[in-house]
Amino acid sequence: MAHDIEINFDRPFAVFSLPHVMLLPHVVERLLVFEPRYRQMIEACIEEGGGALHAASPIAIASYAPKYWQGERVALGSCATTKEPALRRFVCVGKIFEHRRLDDGRHEVLVQGICRARIEAIEEAAAPRLYARAFLRPTESLHRHFGTIRALRMAILKHMEHGELRRSDAFHQIRDWLAQEKFPAELLLEQIGSLLANGDDQRYRLLAEPSLRERARFILSELATLDSTTRKAAARTPPPSDRGIGLN
Repeated sequence: MAHDIEINFDRPFAVFSLPHVMLLPHVVERLLVFEPRYRQMIEACIEEGGGALHAASPIAIASYAPKYWQGERVALGSCATTKEPALRRFVCVGKIFEHRRLDDGRHEVLVQGICRARIEAIEEAAAPRLYARAFLRPTESLHRHFGTIRALRMAILKHMEHGELRRSDAFHQIRDWLAQEKFPAELLLEQIGSLLANGDDQRYRLLAEPSLRERARFILSELATLDSTTRKAAARTPPPSDRGIGLN
């Protein structure tokens, strides 16, 4: 699991900059890597681990700051010398655990989120390195206790089992996990948060929030809103006719 992995924050991390917030801790995402700089980055990270994926260097998965963004920005070089958009300050440190090099030189990778971190300083790309690197500071401990937090699990299950959300296939697996206390509550919160986050800004809000309590409040609020919305929608849905046809 992610919290069993050691991360060395004394060295710079390769930065994979994406238009949107792609990765949260304990969540797995599949990425297709095609830009030359990021193809080089993937190859370098794997080579630094001697070719073994379990030893490959971790990557800082970052997101560009949109023009409307009012939060902290991190510039990638001087505005006079680069057209690269600024980054949002908080990133997810990820590890490659599955890799396939395609015939055309692209890479298909599965990346698992490990922990939240904050960009402290940027090292611009410098030949022959085509990609930027960053020094990071973790915003959460990798050695924190992953408890079951029974009251939180029960609060989440209340929404998922007794409302319209019980019909949702998207939450079926998570309902099963919640019922089994062997799965850490924080891992489940990240999975639920990834499903519930409505758009890029909400995903970044979850990424930038170091407090488990605050992330739990956000998730419970979103579940309550979703439950209420689906109840109202169900109440307004007419019953099927005798012929089995729903009336619109």
